[in-house]
Amino acid sequence: MILNLVFCGMYLLFIIFISIKVRYIRKAKQKVIIYKFNKKRAVVLGIAYSLLVTGYVFMWLILGFDIDDVHTLILPLFYLEISFIGITPDGTVGDAIKNNGITPKENYRYRYTFKGAFQTECLEIYHKNMKKPEIYYGNIRNPELIKMLEENYSEYVDEDST
Repeated sequence: MILNLVFCGMYLLFIIFISIKVRYIRKAKQKVIIYKFNKKRAVVLGIAYSLLVTGYVFMWLILGFDIDDVHTLILPLFYLEISFIGITPDGTVGDAIKNNGITPKENYRYRYTFKGAFQTECLEIYHKNMKKPEIYYGNIRNPELIKMLEENYSEYVDEDST
């Protein structure tokens, strides 16, 4: 029982964090949102998560089951929280709590490359001396993003990474 309350609390925290992130992204004047996965995978994950939540609600409200697996709802919500980011001319939006959610562009390096067995094009974003980048696949060839990166992030292109 106590463990379920802890997981419910974590679930509410993730919902609050996602809401804050979306609010900061919506407030940014000029922005482009990029995703860790492409649109097809996003639709499949969204449908699967919706079915999971609907199934739990159905079992709990309609059938009267005790839900002992509330923790299975948290992992997809955590993945959703870290799966997108907004890029603005000043930096990235959504990962910081202070400074209106903007992390300055000086903290980043980026490069376009190819990953995976099918050599899918991706955008790698390195955060402040991290060796492993965050990899984004969705919306990376948006003309607005390319123009924004060329105009505002040209000195932050990472040529040295392998």
